[in-house]
Amino acid sequence: MIPIRGESSLTQSKRHFFNLGFFLMATLSFMMNFSSSVIILPQYLLTIGGNEFLSGLQATIYFLAAVILRMYLGPMADSHGRKLPLLISGIAFATAPLLFAISYDFTTLTLARVYHAIGLAAFFSSGSSFVSDIAPPAKLGVYLGVYRTVHSFGLLLGPALGYWIINQWGYTTWFLASFAIGLIGVFFISILTARPAQRSQELHSLQWMKTVLKQPNTYPVYLGIAILSTGYGALLTFAAIYISSVTQLQNPGVFFTYFALAGIVANLSVGKLSDRFGRLIVVWPCMILFGLGFLAFFTLPYAPVSLFISSMFAGFGFSGGLLVLIAWLVDLVKEELRATALSIQESTIDVSVASGSLIFGITGSYLGLSFSMLLFGIFVIAASIPLYANRTFQFQRLNQ
Repeated sequence: MIPIRGESSLTQSKRHFFNLGFFLMATLSFMMNFSSSVIILPQYLLTIGGNEFLSGLQATIYFLAAVILRMYLGPMADSHGRKLPLLISGIAFATAPLLFAISYDFTTLTLARVYHAIGLAAFFSSGSSFVSDIAPPAKLGVYLGVYRTVHSFGLLLGPALGYWIINQWGYTTWFLASFAIGLIGVFFISILTARPAQRSQELHSLQWMKTVLKQPNTYPVYLGIAILSTGYGALLTFAAIYISSVTQLQNPGVFFTYFALAGIVANLSVGKLSDRFGRLIVVWPCMILFGLGFLAFFTLPYAPVSLFISSMFAGFGFSGGLLVLIAWLVDLVKEELRATALSIQESTIDVSVASGSLIFGITGSYLGLSFSMLLFGIFVIAASIPLYANRTFQFQRLNQ
C-alpha cells in the first residue's frame, strides 16, 4: 500500500482497495485488446493476401519491436514512477486498432503492430511493478496471482468476443470495438494513485539493466521464462490456424477459452502454494504440464477431445509457471530495480515468443503444424528437466 501522511488506516485501506480495483479493470481492458489482436491478426493477414510464413514473421517483428522499445520504456517505471508508462501503454493499446482498420497489406499492418508494441513494451513490467508495490511481502504470490488471473480473463474474453464480432459484422467493427475497450482502460489508469520514482534518474536505462543482469541467481528464472514463452509464441500465432486446418470448428478461439480458464485456476492457486512451499518446488511441475499440453495438441487430428485436454494442460502450466517465476524474480531483486528486472523479464518473454513464432512457422512450413506441435512439446519438457533438476540452482530460493 502507498501511504499518505495524515490518512487514517481505514481511509488508506479503502484507497488501497479502489486503487487495486481500478488497475485491475484497466488490466482487463488492455488484455482483451492485446490477446485478441495477437491471436486474430495472423488470420487477418491471411485475408488481405499474406501467408503462414508472413503471419509468423509479423508476430516476430511485433515482439522484437517491443523488446527494443522496452529498453527505454521498461526502466521508466523506476525512474519516472509507475503511472507514466502505464498511461503511455494504455494510449497505444487503445489507438492501435484504428491503424489496423486502415491497413491493407503485410507492410502497413506490420507498421501498425510496431506502434501497438509500445503498449506491450510499457504495460506488463510497470503493471507487475505496481502490483508488487502494493502487495504485502508475505502475500506477493497471491497478489500477483490475482493480477495474472485478470490476464487470463482478458484472454478468455478478448479472442472469443473478437471472433464473435468478426463473424457477425466483420473485422472493421472488431477494430472499433477494440478502440472503445482500450479507452475504458485509459480512463481507469488516469485515476490511479501510483508510487512515484524510487531512485535517481542519473543512470542510463541500459546501465540499470546491466546492474540487474550482474545477479547470476536470476539466470534460471529468466531461462525458465524463455522456455515457457517460446512455446507460448507458437500457440499464440498458430493454434487457431492449426485448429482450422484439422477440424471443422468455426470459432478456433475456443482453444484459448479453455486455456484461459485453466490459467485462472492456476493463478488463483499456484501463487499461494509458492508463497508457502517455495518457488522452485511449484514451478517445475507447471513447466512439465505445459509441455504435455503440446503433446496432447499433436493428437488433435485423430482425437478431437485432445483440444480440451491440450488447452487445459497448456493453460495451467503456462500461467502457473510464469506467475511463480515472476514472483521468484521479485524475491531476488532490490525494490528500486524491480521494474527494470521485470522489464528484462518481459523482453525475455517477447524475444522468446517471437522466436517461437518464427521457428514454428518455419518448421510448420516444412514438417507440418501437427508434427511441429510434437517437437515443441518435447523441447519444453526436455529443456525444463535439466534446468530445475540441477541442484546448483536450488540454493537460490531466496526468502522462502
